[in-house]
Amino acid sequence: MSYCVHCGVKLGVGASVCPLCGTPVNDPLAEKSIPEALWPEREDHFQKRALNWPYLSCLVLLGLAVSSCAVMLCDLITTGHISWSWYVVGAALSAGGFAAIPNLHHSWSRSVCAYTGIELMLLIIAWRNDGFRWYCFLALPFSSIITAYLLICLRLALRKKLRLLHRIALCLTCLVLSLIAVEALTDQYVCNEIHLFWSVYAVIPLAVIAILFMLLSRNKHLVETIRKNTFI
Repeated sequence: MSYCVHCGVKLGVGASVCPLCGTPVNDPLAEKSIPEALWPEREDHFQKRALNWPYLSCLVLLGLAVSSCAVMLCDLITTGHISWSWYVVGAALSAGGFAAIPNLHHSWSRSVCAYTGIELMLLIIAWRNDGFRWYCFLALPFSSIITAYLLICLRLALRKKLRLLHRIALCLTCLVLSLIAVEALTDQYVCNEIHLFWSVYAVIPLAVIAILFMLLSRNKHLVETIRKNTFI
């Protein structure tokens, strides 16, 4: 039972105004009707689209090709022959080796593509400076060692089954072998004999750290203790 707050007249069920004084009735328990909007609410749904890497790769390769041709044309016009622009072409080939990676599906083909681009750039530099001996005995072996080391580290990083310290130890071991190979090749090229000197100072501490990491990776209790105390 409800009454008008102004004049006290008894109100009927569902009355919206007082029949005597016309005072609006405000019933907090009554269900309020929500008026319909004049137009429906607009909902914009934007579909997230992934970046088209193969298409972008083709654009980059096209840009490198056009830029190389333009540079060679400028060189031909200004000097009467193609000279310095070969270095720009070599840099474009090296960049193109990396830019073409999204168009390749296998990891080995991507590595070969990037490696080939770098080797073509070094080969052009050697050709323009009559340095094929330098290329064959230094540039080619060095780039091959660096590429092989990076590929091994990448493979080890993806091997989640191996413990982290074990993977780091293997990477350090490969680095030790790479440094020895680099100094051996340098000595053979310069002095025609191999005598290891500077690499020893880098190899010994790296080898010690690799052995420590290898031993730590086998001691699970010690690894867990280090993690708890360092909040890793």
